[in-house]
Amino acid sequence: MLDDRLNHGTRFAFGAGGIPETLKNSVWDMFILFYFTQVLQLPGALAGVAIAIALTVNALVDPSIGSYSDAMPVTRLGRRQMLMAIAAVPFAISFTLLFWAPETLSKTATFIWLVVFAVIARVSISLFTIPYYALGVELSRNRYERPILTAFRSVGTSLGRMVMPIVAFTFFFAASPEFPNGQLNRAAYPRFAAMISVVSLLLMAWCIWGTNARSKEIERRVTRIGTVRKVPSLAVTFSQIVHAFRSTRNVRWQVLLGVFMFISLGVLNVYTLHLCTYYWRLTPEDIRNVSAALPPGGLLAALLARYYVPYIEKKRLMLTCILLYGLVVLVPIAGPLTPLFPGPGEPMQAPLLIGFKFMAGFFYGAFLTTSATVAGDVADELELNCGEPRQALLSSFTFFTMFAASAVVNIAAGIFLDVIAFPVGLPVAQVSVDTSDKLAIFSCIVIAFAVSGVAFVVSRLEISAEKQRLINERLEARYTLAAQNASA
Repeated sequence: MLDDRLNHGTRFAFGAGGIPETLKNSVWDMFILFYFTQVLQLPGALAGVAIAIALTVNALVDPSIGSYSDAMPVTRLGRRQMLMAIAAVPFAISFTLLFWAPETLSKTATFIWLVVFAVIARVSISLFTIPYYALGVELSRNRYERPILTAFRSVGTSLGRMVMPIVAFTFFFAASPEFPNGQLNRAAYPRFAAMISVVSLLLMAWCIWGTNARSKEIERRVTRIGTVRKVPSLAVTFSQIVHAFRSTRNVRWQVLLGVFMFISLGVLNVYTLHLCTYYWRLTPEDIRNVSAALPPGGLLAALLARYYVPYIEKKRLMLTCILLYGLVVLVPIAGPLTPLFPGPGEPMQAPLLIGFKFMAGFFYGAFLTTSATVAGDVADELELNCGEPRQALLSSFTFFTMFAASAVVNIAAGIFLDVIAFPVGLPVAQVSVDTSDKLAIFSCIVIAFAVSGVAFVVSRLEISAEKQRLINERLEARYTLAAQNASA
């Protein structure tokens, strides 16, 4: 049963479930700091602290969500899907309000507005995404099916990343006589956020409905053999976290991998709109095209995943992908600091940026697809060592590290904007090249450090196809024996 293959209906529904988190992340990373600093004119340090507070709360809550999801009894909707359904409406409302701050708010009130609705939106989406990631581990543990399932999720996330900037800069932030840089148009943000929220709500519903039958079949079996107990307290959750770190060495490396990966990605995302607007000085159309070039690369990597992930040694594949990703990300940021890279307005600038973005998307997508299968393998190892499911708890570790790293990055990014006295509300032409160059240098240093950290951690992971085969055999034998004992 653990090695069962899935039908396309389940695969497509699962893939749809990855898009809401991707849309939230893409909009958050590209617009949140820019909107509150450049549009609402909140000081960078205040905006960074507010975002960090929301991320910290999110990080602290996530392990409890994971532990709760693992321990929930089977319901009519399914123990994973129940939390996912609870999350949908609060996320849609709070995410819309996050970008709907009234014009009459003072700076203090704007700070509070950002904290409150960012916390609600982020915790709500975690209620959906953490059980969703656990669902991906449980649906099938077949070595050929797992990369396919991961690829469907990656295809969904790639489509979300690709469509978001196209829609944003075509229909909401396009240049106009009043706003040549449409991303400075305050009135466009509420409508844009509402559209993202409605689309996310529909995709959540599809995922819950389409994966329900298969997940409940698995959950009933796990419950029948007595591996799911009462909902744990905070003390029990803490003890589960400690035991996971002690019992399974790969869990420790998995968490550290997330820290470095999300630092490297976080600083790039936080400054994306700043770099596009003030450093590369792109038009809204070029920003749309450059931003939309990343996801097709990830989409291609996901579509090809079934042909390389099961057949290439995973550590070697991850190391190769992360080093190439670092290279193609750093070149377009560091390049304009030299005379060798085309400057703003030159014919080759946008095509080169598009090309590098596409390659970055491919290598990052291949890395993510491979690391997702590794995360599933680590979750299986943890379940074997613990004697009961811990998939959602392990997923929460990923989100904890992502939010903790993002909190640090946002604080540093906001403070750095204030340190270099980055101007607020000025036309692009009045922002000095020296000031925007400092953003590029800061980004390069952080990304190079983080990518080096990722490469080191990957080299320490203890994973192999043979090890995973033995884990699956032992888990299958455990479930079979327990079921026989229960029916005796």
